[in-house]
Amino acid sequence: MKPRASSLVAACALAGCAVGPDYRAPVLEDSTGWIAEQETLAGPAAAGPGWWQSLDDPLLDDLVAAALAENLDLAAAGARVREAEARVRVAGARLYPQVEAGASGTRFRLSERSPRAGSSLVNAGLTPSPDSVYDVGTSFAWELDLFGGNRRRREAALAGFTGAQAESRAVRLAITAAVVSNYGQLRGRQQELEVTQRNAQLQRQFAELVARKVQTGIARKLEQRRAEAEAEATAARVPVLEGLVRDSIYTLSVLTGQPPEAWLPGLENAQPPPAPPERLNLGTRLAVLQGRPDVLVAERRLAAATAEVGVAVADLYPKIGVVGDGGWEAGSTGDLFSSAARSWTLTPTVTWSVFRGGELRGREAAARARLEQAEIAYRQTVLTALQEAESAAYGYGRLLDTRDHLRESAAAITETSVIARGLYERGLADFLTVIQAEQRQREVEAELARAETLTLVGFATLQRALGGCRC
Repeated sequence: MKPRASSLVAACALAGCAVGPDYRAPVLEDSTGWIAEQETLAGPAAAGPGWWQSLDDPLLDDLVAAALAENLDLAAAGARVREAEARVRVAGARLYPQVEAGASGTRFRLSERSPRAGSSLVNAGLTPSPDSVYDVGTSFAWELDLFGGNRRRREAALAGFTGAQAESRAVRLAITAAVVSNYGQLRGRQQELEVTQRNAQLQRQFAELVARKVQTGIARKLEQRRAEAEAEATAARVPVLEGLVRDSIYTLSVLTGQPPEAWLPGLENAQPPPAPPERLNLGTRLAVLQGRPDVLVAERRLAAATAEVGVAVADLYPKIGVVGDGGWEAGSTGDLFSSAARSWTLTPTVTWSVFRGGELRGREAAARARLEQAEIAYRQTVLTALQEAESAAYGYGRLLDTRDHLRESAAAITETSVIARGLYERGLADFLTVIQAEQRQREVEAELARAETLTLVGFATLQRALGGCRC
């Protein structure tokens, strides 16, 4: 085979390879079932990807839809996706010839007194002065990606793009969970506010009853003042809860990309918190890990770090390319595009960084160290995802149990308080029994309202931990 032919074959063979490690996505192992599912959460699946819809609250659906359409953090995440997509095009452009076109026109005059050769030509009449030069043409440069450095750059950029998409999904899931959590807090605070206002009213009525007993000599002044103090203490809790309610509405408004007061008219009227599902099917661990956006982000960063090693390795090899230009050059516009005015050059180039004080080897070592960090970060992300899902599932089950116990307790203590008041009114129970019963009633009702809120927050936390793809 002739030398030129053998060189061409070798170049073509090299064109299909890329130095550095080829990326292989880590294999996620499907381990045994969830600990939490075995203990507390066995049951049918509750919903699909629109998991918040299982709460059956149209107003909550409107809030989530508004947040997904207008939230500013989500809009910024979308802009980052578009930026990453543009970076893929930028990285891919290196694989193609770079072509530029231009035109120029120059009017000049050579000196007749210069010691240079040009003045002698002018004085001898061999070249006109003044004169003009017109030029139209193109130039191009193309680095042949024989060792795959540019392809590795594009691989890294593409991994960054898909990673940005996964990050956008993570933001979307976080915003949805935040809306559901804050909505649950709002309804729970409104419920606690209603209970507190009702208890304050009942305590004022009870204080009036004690005052009448004092006037008739049946009760002591101390009992009256104690009843009045209890009523005022409960009433003092009302402004605090009103502030918390307003804060929840402001937070929800901002989550939807609106000013704080935007959702005041629609959310000021109290409603009970929506009831989350009692039992959930968590699916498999493998499905959760595959659906978690943070796991996908870590995997894409690992892919990008692998490609960057290839970029660093390719810099150790020669850069082979070709540059050239072509066009027309003439002294007048009439001759500019004539065949005699044509000109061109074609120059193969080879450059090789033979010695740079260890810089290129240092870059390769740094890239491999970043790859090792990405591998460790990926494994840590997988473990953290499993831990968060297990903790959220187990915690949700415990919250359901706590809420149910408090419902039973609230029903019993309310009945006890009513009985104690009736007995006191008929003179069959002492004042301390009534006060203790009412204090415990307030505590349990407040705890129940908070438990209802925490259960809904726990449901949203679980959905986020599962990647939003289950329940």
